[in-house]
Amino acid sequence: MNYMRTLRAMSDLVKIIVPDSVIEILAGEYFSELNAELRDQGLTRFGASVLDQAMFTVWTLRKIHDLIPKISTSEPVAKANKAKDGQLAMEFSVASAWTQFHLDCLSAAIRFDRPLYPEVLVEITEGLRTAVNAYGLIRQGVNLRVSPNEPTIEARQWDEEDEELLNSSMHDMDHETDPEAF
Repeated sequence: MNYMRTLRAMSDLVKIIVPDSVIEILAGEYFSELNAELRDQGLTRFGASVLDQAMFTVWTLRKIHDLIPKISTSEPVAKANKAKDGQLAMEFSVASAWTQFHLDCLSAAIRFDRPLYPEVLVEITEGLRTAVNAYGLIRQGVNLRVSPNEPTIEARQWDEEDEELLNSSMHDMDHETDPEAF
């Protein structure tokens, strides 16, 4: 619990002190350095499966980071969705903190040159998987605020030439699948 309070306090402090443009630069550097650190040392320290999960987790966190501005710059959520939004925000905070904790464990093991036992790596891998939950939760939060832009696809009108091409291709397929049709 102290870990989560510390993360929250640091996040709030950074938002007050550091301009958004600098936060963007720092976030990009963080993700790049973490990727490089894992790529360079992850395989030998943790094995292929943990490395793959860690790299996927970093990629997922980048996607989460890309969604945050959609929430912070959107209109307030509708009254009917306030309770749902609060629940999503709480669950997102827990899932993202849990993910970050496990990622920090891997980083600390690399930086302090400490081994992690196989049983611990299993637990860390499970913790890293929580990033998918965090992504799903923030995506739901975005969807409460911003309606997805789905293109409208109009049905194409068929003419005689289209019908002839369809029939010809179906005829060709019949002959390809039935060798005795020739």
